[in-house]
Amino acid sequence: MTKIALVTGASSGIGKVFAQHLAAQNYNLFITARRDELLKQLANELQEKHKVQVTPLALDLATVAGRDQLFAATEGEGHKIDLLVNNAGFGYTGSFLEQTRESALRMVELNVSAVTDITHFFAKKMAERKQGEMIIVASVAAFQPIPYFSVYTATKAYDKFLAQSIYHEMRRHNVHVLALCPGKTDTEFGQVARMSKEKFADGSMTSDEVVAGCLKALRRKKWLYIPGLKNRFIATAQVFFSKKFVAKVAGGLVRKEL
Repeated sequence: MTKIALVTGASSGIGKVFAQHLAAQNYNLFITARRDELLKQLANELQEKHKVQVTPLALDLATVAGRDQLFAATEGEGHKIDLLVNNAGFGYTGSFLEQTRESALRMVELNVSAVTDITHFFAKKMAERKQGEMIIVASVAAFQPIPYFSVYTATKAYDKFLAQSIYHEMRRHNVHVLALCPGKTDTEFGQVARMSKEKFADGSMTSDEVVAGCLKALRRKKWLYIPGLKNRFIATAQVFFSKKFVAKVAGGLVRKEL
């Protein structure tokens, strides 16, 4: 029987590449994001190229109503999700004092509340079936505080700890959970986060590299995947230096990219 995957934040970047890789592996797909036209283009491309079923869902997952529509359109219609890629999220770089209230609260709603709600809903369904896989996309920024990236790093620390905590709970139900913690990647993220395009691109990995490595880690039942040696060093920097020092250095690097 053909498996079904759900990819959130699928209109661009890592989410789009996850959809492409999974379609190539013969998954039927539900893909969701806010940008309807981009989703439809991707759905048509994948259906034509890989002969799989792809259902685009243009939804705002930062809202409860949007998430309820997602649940209704998938499990509510009898479509049993075998793999969840919980990828939707966004970042902001700059002074905490200058970030707008609306931006900060929306980031928490999408990066934390939506991730929690969507993970919880599909975890229960998978546990009932004693089968399933989940990827929660966090960030290498989840490993240390980063000034001028404050709210984002806090939300991604939450995502990482959520994934690694429920990893142990869900094993009892034959459901595997993986935390993906990428660093700089060639996506729209830097632009949305207000980083210099040229500086952000320097040292970035490709989305293909990140996704291919993540799917291998998933098959190997890893609980954490950090793509790239540079990112693994960044994630373990606080082992060699104090967290206060690492935060100061990291904040200085972020400021240079604004």
